[in-house]
Amino acid sequence: MGSGGATNQIVDAEESVISVFDTHGLWLWSVWYGLLWLAVVPFGCLVIYTFLKVRPATSREESTWLNGAVLASFIVLMVTSFLAALLYVRAQPDRQWWSYVLAIAVHFTCWTFLGSGVFFASLQALAAGPRVGLRRLSALLAVVGVSLFHYATLYATDTFRTRP
Repeated sequence: MGSGGATNQIVDAEESVISVFDTHGLWLWSVWYGLLWLAVVPFGCLVIYTFLKVRPATSREESTWLNGAVLASFIVLMVTSFLAALLYVRAQPDRQWWSYVLAIAVHFTCWTFLGSGVFFASLQALAAGPRVGLRRLSALLAVVGVSLFHYATLYATDTFRTRP
């Protein structure tokens, strides 16, 4: 089988997945949006925790459950933003194979720089020991970064859902 056959199989598989979302989309999109919004909840808790719970006297304490929740949501954000980038390319009428490569490259670059900033800012905000002001600033910076990823994912999803 030549490369044309493999390409046709990929296109057929892609079309079948898209048709599932188009025909049975209500519950699938509900799960998708629920996952997107649940992924940002731990970062909201991070800001609340650092502003309400962390005081100079308690700055040496950390929240283990929040560490785990932020890490899990960070992974969910990486996966969902990757899938949203692919959905965005799929929604473009003039897409080519290199459009997918470009989307993956942009995704990787964004997560390398902004994603690592979000990750280290959230670690700094949750770490025991740093000054209270630094922990709060780190929490705010992590939320700003996550908000950018979240907005981009929602925009890509909307672009896919409103495609012609």
